[in-house]
Amino acid sequence: MNKTQIALVLGALIGTPSIVFSQATISYPFISGSPAPTVTGVDASSVSAANFLSFNGGDTSQIGFSSSSNNAFLRGGTTTGDTLESALDNSYYFQFTFSAANAGEVLDLDSFTLNFGATTGTVGFTTNLVIQSSVGGFGSGNPVLSLSNTDTGLNNGTVSIPANQSSPYYQNIVVDVSDSAFDSISSIAFQVRVYDNGTNNSVQINRFDNINIEATPVTVPEPAYYTSLLGLAVIGLVFLRRKKACRS
Repeated sequence: MNKTQIALVLGALIGTPSIVFSQATISYPFISGSPAPTVTGVDASSVSAANFLSFNGGDTSQIGFSSSSNNAFLRGGTTTGDTLESALDNSYYFQFTFSAANAGEVLDLDSFTLNFGATTGTVGFTTNLVIQSSVGGFGSGNPVLSLSNTDTGLNNGTVSIPANQSSPYYQNIVVDVSDSAFDSISSIAFQVRVYDNGTNNSVQINRFDNINIEATPVTVPEPAYYTSLLGLAVIGLVFLRRKKACRS
């Protein structure tokens, strides 16, 4: 094996340390009020997703899933509070988790979108979406994810709900998962919270629908791969030194 051949072999090994699969989509459509996810895509079997969970602080009437309007709901006003701090400390929130299903694989998150809005009676109100992840931690003192509203063009999760919305008034929210912290994860959880300026939680009800996360499964090289790579490098170095010694 000459110097060129050694370089080609090393380059091939170093250049292909992992295998990237096709993108999978984790969705929560809440059909008939079901909290169950669907996972689609060629490599859907590489992702395991848990149900969308509601935490209610002991009061099941304030948060849950609607079989009539096919969404998740959280009553506004006094239930949610009207500040970011009140949302992060609130006992009413949703959480969902998904992970790489197979040993030796991790996930790279590509995108995260959802429909967020509300229904209301004769008085409109403004509501604000808050999302945290297990990457940064949950609750007060931990970071919230950056959001953008593609319907308003604003970089936030704020939606102004007009009066007299008996059907859900939604806007499309994009959650920023572009940070490298959302690559090569084995498992991740998200918490979904809200604060608003509503005053009547019997009719001012926050709604969530069509939650979609796109993730790409990636294989993690076995330790033996790096051992083999190191061994080949040592062999190549010894060969080159001997060849140089012979010439001299």
